[in-house]
Amino acid sequence: MHAHAKWKSLFIGVLVLISATAHGEIWELPDMDLSTAEMAYQGPETLTLMITPDGTGGYFTTARTPSGMIADATITLHLRDVVGDPMAFFPREDIWIQSEDRDIAFCGIFDLWPETDTDWDGMTYWLQGPRGGGFHEGPIVVYVIFDALSQAPLALSFNSPDISGNGYVSLGDVAIFAGDFFGAYHFRSDLHRDGVINLSDVTPLAVWMGRGCE
Repeated sequence: MHAHAKWKSLFIGVLVLISATAHGEIWELPDMDLSTAEMAYQGPETLTLMITPDGTGGYFTTARTPSGMIADATITLHLRDVVGDPMAFFPREDIWIQSEDRDIAFCGIFDLWPETDTDWDGMTYWLQGPRGGGFHEGPIVVYVIFDALSQAPLALSFNSPDISGNGYVSLGDVAIFAGDFFGAYHFRSDLHRDGVINLSDVTPLAVWMGRGCE
């Protein structure tokens, strides 16, 4: 799924370059060194966003610090060309977020995209929590077309009641959680995200039990 999204964007990028060459035109492409992405939260800790297969896990504004405090993980992208000018109206379909090892099971490629195409100032953002499952302890990377921004990855992690990442919250996830509940601490089962696995982490499993990717 994620490989499909990457190759789709690569294919589009190649078509753009071929078209520009055929017409004797010079097309502007984003500059990965001058383009930047940042989270609203500027603290030193890695935030955790809970995602769910049906997309009702919350917004980026409801991420948590390792101690359980709510923090705003909204991501804002500033897309610039090779001379530093904003790239307005760049299609959101060619922009996405993903973990470096691509272990987050998003339900569809559009769940990786930002909210909108870039505006007049070359800006777009991620606000609505994506649909998906699995877990990743961070960081994440912003990709444009087929390349990653040159900056350091963003300190954001993901967890989900769909612990297995198969797109469905089921008894299989309960079994994984039970093993972690009675065993050593594991990030994947810290669903309430406060540094401990306890009864507060049972609630997300109960709330989203039986829900899956559409």
